[in-house]
Amino acid sequence: MSRVNLQGYDMRKRCVTAIMLLLSSQGLFSNAFAQVAAKQQATHPLVAHLTVDPPRLEDCKVVKVVKVEWDVPPGTNIKEVSIFVSGPKDPEKLFTNGGLKGSAETGPWAHAGMKLVLREKDKPRILAQTSIGTAKPCS
Repeated sequence: MSRVNLQGYDMRKRCVTAIMLLLSSQGLFSNAFAQVAAKQQATHPLVAHLTVDPPRLEDCKVVKVVKVEWDVPPGTNIKEVSIFVSGPKDPEKLFTNGGLKGSAETGPWAHAGMKLVLREKDKPRILAQTSIGTAKPCS
């Protein structure tokens, strides 16, 4: 069985992938699923985490200060990152730059549906992304 590098996967995906590979190696699970998991990890590696707090706002019309945290594991050859924000009708714009690990607070302009994207500074590749959700559907 080939080795699969799970570094950079969030814990839930690591566990699911590891279980699929283990069951497959014991003949208890279709090897096709293990191959799909390994291929997905190889073609879409997650090398960073990006979170917002709070992750949801109570109302679509509320604007709020939101804490944004990011973490890029060492050994990725990445030195600095940039975080961009955009809204459903707003173009992407730079929010902040930083090191491999950090946090920043938005102003009182963060809103439900806002998307945040973490990239290596001056590079187009997306390392992680998230968005602010709502407790109720927006109309």
